[in-house]
Amino acid sequence: MRHDEYARALLQTRRAAGAPATGALAGVPILIKDLNTYLEGTRTTNGCRLFKDAPPAPQTSTLIARYQAAGAVPFGKTACPEFGLTTTTESLLWGQTRNPWNLGRSAGGSSGGAASAVAAGIVPVAHATDGGGSIRIPASYCGVVGLKPTRYRTPSGPGKYEGWFGASVGNVVSRNIRDMALFLDVGQGHEPGSPYWAKPLVRPYIEELRTAPGRLRIGLVRDSLTGSPLDPAVAKVLDDTARRLSAMGHNVEELRLNIDPRQLFGAHGSVIGDALLTLV
Repeated sequence: MRHDEYARALLQTRRAAGAPATGALAGVPILIKDLNTYLEGTRTTNGCRLFKDAPPAPQTSTLIARYQAAGAVPFGKTACPEFGLTTTTESLLWGQTRNPWNLGRSAGGSSGGAASAVAAGIVPVAHATDGGGSIRIPASYCGVVGLKPTRYRTPSGPGKYEGWFGASVGNVVSRNIRDMALFLDVGQGHEPGSPYWAKPLVRPYIEELRTAPGRLRIGLVRDSLTGSPLDPAVAKVLDDTARRLSAMGHNVEELRLNIDPRQLFGAHGSVIGDALLTLV
């Protein structure tokens, strides 16, 4: 059975059970990232052999439940590296996730499975999470739209460590901005019991697409946190993008970040380590 046939069968089953056939996402097939995100009755492995035989989840994560309530049909999960800790998607449990544009290249990570699936046309939208680039990196590798929302713009629970204590945020990767805005509108909003809070929206994201943003202030950072030189091809794209944004009337300012990478990565690692201890 093909993936689209399976999704259609799930939709027909839901309708036969009396589930509403209307909603902003009615009938849209989606995939769920296999990392600290739960769908009732299915297993979440976190890309780790330790959890390959984990018991099925007793409940569905709030964000996924909101997608379902709007009519979306989750029919599978996407690969991630072990615990989402690398910027490529490969694990001993699931192997390598390749870039559909060039199978000899990486899809990025940690939401590489999601970005690869959307780029390959398997689904128009796939759930993803981002704590340190895990949506943005694979989206850039695979040529799809990726956005990390503000902390707790979308719900992260219920989970054992709720997204690295708020550092990791759930959203989607998509083929276009409009779909991204629609899923953000469906998924956003406070979750009861959340330790964090995000200011309510003034108007839906889908309406923001029809509103001119005005003159934006954009920071341009050329220096790598690791001290590695910028590849000339990347530098050219960066310069071209800055010129285009300036030509559109935006204020582009070059910035130098006074950050000690050892302290930054050390603090980030401590947060992740503490979160993983609560999981295992």
